[in-house]
Amino acid sequence: MPDKANSYLDVHPEQDEVTGTCFSCILTPPDSFIKPVKFLLDCGLYQETMYAERNKDFSFEPNEYEFVLVTHGHIDHIGRLPLLYQKGFRGKVYCTRLTAEVIAIALKNTLKIFENELKLYKIPPLYTQEDVDMVLENIVTFKVNKLFYVHKYIAVSFIANAHIFGATSVFLKITYPRQESMTYLFTGDYAKQNRLFEVPDVPKFVTENHLTIFQEATYGSTHLEDIEKVFVDNLKEAIAKNKTIVIPLFAFGRFQEVMYLITQLLQEKVIPRSYRISLDGKLAKEYVELFRKYRSCLKKEVQSIFSTKFRWVDDPDDRELIISDYKKRIILASGGMGSFGPIVEYERRLLDKPDVLFHYMGYTAVDSLGTKILNAKNLEAVCIRGNTIYKQADVKISRESSSHAKVEELIEYLYSIKKLDCITLYHGQKEIVQQYQQTLKNLKISKDVLISNSNVTHRYGPYGYIKSIYHTTTPV
Repeated sequence: MPDKANSYLDVHPEQDEVTGTCFSCILTPPDSFIKPVKFLLDCGLYQETMYAERNKDFSFEPNEYEFVLVTHGHIDHIGRLPLLYQKGFRGKVYCTRLTAEVIAIALKNTLKIFENELKLYKIPPLYTQEDVDMVLENIVTFKVNKLFYVHKYIAVSFIANAHIFGATSVFLKITYPRQESMTYLFTGDYAKQNRLFEVPDVPKFVTENHLTIFQEATYGSTHLEDIEKVFVDNLKEAIAKNKTIVIPLFAFGRFQEVMYLITQLLQEKVIPRSYRISLDGKLAKEYVELFRKYRSCLKKEVQSIFSTKFRWVDDPDDRELIISDYKKRIILASGGMGSFGPIVEYERRLLDKPDVLFHYMGYTAVDSLGTKILNAKNLEAVCIRGNTIYKQADVKISRESSSHAKVEELIEYLYSIKKLDCITLYHGQKEIVQQYQQTLKNLKISKDVLISNSNVTHRYGPYGYIKSIYHTTTPV
């Protein structure tokens, strides 16, 4: 018989809303002679302006932490890993092989963004190539859905999910001698299915355990029936009016998905041959090469598009030629929120053209350029890189390609777990997370439904929530 549990896990989030995901986890052992274990779950960059100052430092001492577990390669989950090393962290970064390759590409691109910000706005970079190299040298990769030990008492499994190519949830099993095991699941950014690849079932060693789950709630107030599938109809309408179509896209995942959709529409002759297709974004192109490398992991009907030759924009001169001859084109440009990347030049040069449709494909942060453009009325001024542009282009958005689960899918996941002890919600705008919390409380899925917040550390044991420890100061 195990002894009464004396060990516990304290979990403190750096983040409060959607970006900057980073959980500080401190495992206290049952005996004082055993050293506590400190580790992190993700270490992301804040992308909301209101939280920008938090990017500069951490609320903890990085040199005290032993390792980082990474769910996936989006910059809001890995973007501060180099800063972690700069501040004294010397442990390992654990993730899947595919995510390791994504991290290398994403961090290289982030350095380029820092260079541009230094040139344009005199903003000093958060970190250097040296710091990035430290991250890449310390990555250790593992296969999905397999248990492995990262510490004498801690087993981990990266559970495949459909958010993006290579995305995982992280399962933890903590076992001390003569103690009941503690089991936790961090969903990471989660989607049930993906247009481009299949995802294996969640292993039984996850669903049949007593489980405390940390669940993302990005779309915690959005139901499946709320999602209007209007993208193809909007394209048809624009094509009927001979409009040029510019589609801002996140370079990894969304870009490749829309490539596939455009290919289908060309094959179905929805897009006439008179329209020219242009793809713009060196980062997106690198990710396309990654998809090509792992083509065997994709659905069979998708694999062929990564053998198709598309017309890529290679440099600013090439982009200038396309913009000066913009009519009857479909342009896919990286920069999903409209604030960074090649898309900004298209917004600057084509937003005042009434024969252009800008079609955003998902989440745009409240203070992003994409949101400002979406909210601007016709002929209203929008400032883009110091230029005043009077909006005349048609601007639309659809969220049908979102790679986050909706309410029904989030709840379905919870019901798949047989012994759910506690739910802690994170990764969402505050009012949305609160709404989803109330939904779960009404359903009585778990005795405890908490909200993750940087002002509080939650303590968990073998059967879920123990107590909350409140802080008088917020993170840096």
